[in-house]
Order: sequence, then C-alpha cells, then structure tokens
Amino acid sequence: MKDFLGREFEVGDLIVYPKMSGRSVCLVKGVVKKFNDSGTVTVQPEVESWNGGQDRSTTEKYIDTRTGKSFNAYHDNADQHVERGYGGTNKETGEWISSEEYSILIQRVRHDWLLANPDSRYVPHSVEWEFSDKFTHTSRVWKDYVKIESTIPTVTIKRTDNIILVDKRV
Repeated sequence: MKDFLGREFEVGDLIVYPKMSGRSVCLVKGVVKKFNDSGTVTVQPEVESWNGGQDRSTTEKYIDTRTGKSFNAYHDNADQHVERGYGGTNKETGEWISSEEYSILIQRVRHDWLLANPDSRYVPHSVEWEFSDKFTHTSRVWKDYVKIESTIPTVTIKRTDNIILVDKRV
C-alpha cells in the first residue's frame, strides 16, 4: 500500500496518521500491524497523540498479583486493594491526610477567617490557596500486590490516503 507521498509501506513500518477520519491536525504515531481485505489498515499506536492533549484511549488493567485476577478499579469493592485513598501530604510535617480530612481543615480555615473578619461576607480565594499550597495532593495509592498494566488498543484506519510513512522497519 502507498502513503500520502506515494511511498510503499508494509507491515511493521512506522507511520503517522490523522487522529480523526479527515485531515486532522492531531497526528498519531504507530506501527502497521496488518492490511485488511476491506482496504483498511490496522495500526498499533506507539504514543497516544502528538497534539499534547490527554487522550483517554489508554486502557489500564488492575491485577491482584496474589490471585492473578483483574479487578475494576472504579467499583466499590476496589477499596480493599487501596493502601491510601485520595488525599495529600503536608509539605511542612510530611503528614498524610485523607481528602475528607482536608475538606474539614479547609472548612475550618474559612470559618476561622470569617470569625477574624466579621465585616466580610466572603472568604478570599487567596486564603484557601495559601492553605492549599501547604499540601501535595495525591490520588489513590494501591497496595504493593496490585500491578497496573497500561495498553493502547489497536486502531483500524479507514482513510488510508492520509497515512505518512516515517520509518521502514522491515
């Protein structure tokens, strides 16, 4: 099959292609996996995209290495695999607090500020930001037996006239 510039590309070659079906500004780099009978090309993306944005096409599989079974990280029973939930670390003391404790502390900061400034109806954002800057926020920390595998699924390209050969690997 030929690319946009008329060069021949084969299975295993590195190509770039538009992220959407038309001539898109967002390019994706990938390896040609196979040519389909329908005239489409199956590609394994190497990176999610070159547009600098977040792409949710990456799938993560969470595996309990003790049993070898995968589990849904967003299901209620996934908490049994969590060492620490969402929260943050105090930059001064190194103490970790949960997001619930953080919410209580920020409410206390607002309350104390309003008590100290009875003429004000609002707490300035700078008061909250000053408090918030004392913490490094973190997402969940999984227990040491949880293995996370990230994969980018293969893509079938229908508009093959937009493909550009980058490197012949065969």
